[in-house]
Amino acid sequence: MVSQLSTARLAPAAALVAALAAAPGVARADLLTFWAEGKADWIGGSGDVFTKFDSSFGYGAAMGVEVVGIDLWGEALAMGSDQALFTVNAGIDLSFGDDTRFNIGLYTGPMFFVFPEQGAQTLSFDSTTRSALESAGISSSDIDKIETKYNALADEEGQLDRLAVGWNVARLHTSVEYKLAPLLFVGVEGMAGYHFILTGEDAANDAKSGYVDQVARERSLAPEQVTLVKDAVGAEEVDADNLNGFNYQAGIFLKLEL
Repeated sequence: MVSQLSTARLAPAAALVAALAAAPGVARADLLTFWAEGKADWIGGSGDVFTKFDSSFGYGAAMGVEVVGIDLWGEALAMGSDQALFTVNAGIDLSFGDDTRFNIGLYTGPMFFVFPEQGAQTLSFDSTTRSALESAGISSSDIDKIETKYNALADEEGQLDRLAVGWNVARLHTSVEYKLAPLLFVGVEGMAGYHFILTGEDAANDAKSGYVDQVARERSLAPEQVTLVKDAVGAEEVDADNLNGFNYQAGIFLKLEL
């Protein structure tokens, strides 16, 4: 009797599960899916880092793995000569449909920007700037020390200038794709992310600010003298409030899914 009662209670639930599994429009995920795609995307966003690319269009590839709706994927896009954008993304997605599919996912992960090498930029105060610093009470020897310290770090700053790193706190991805053949899809996609990005220039300017402060402590410079020197060398501490913003992406892709 107990067995028959349990079977009677479970039968409607089993029928519902079977109906959901059979419904073609319901979102579902395979246990394990691997995919790779070639893509061409338009890219934009807030902040100066996106304007440094030669072009707003990038060409490259993406690949990833999905385990029961949990995704891990990365993309690499060439944005011009010696310029590239890389992202790594982890999150969840839902997929609706069969031959024509609509996908929506939410992700988080790091971003990496690479730009052409600029070379080391050495510092040599011109006579006007040197006179202004000396008029503010900064000795000639202190000015020479600032130049020496700056130039000792010039190579390191030159490398920083060609990089930027960031984090997509939340990145929404949507796509519509059509099955051309078994395992092969073509589609369009759109993405929008809320990010924090630190450019190499920001890091270099923050480093300049640090070594000016170091010289100021060693030479007992007054606050107004420190400000004058920082303005002269382009030194500025990183302001965390200026690191956040939004990025956007839209494009087409050809996808192989296994």
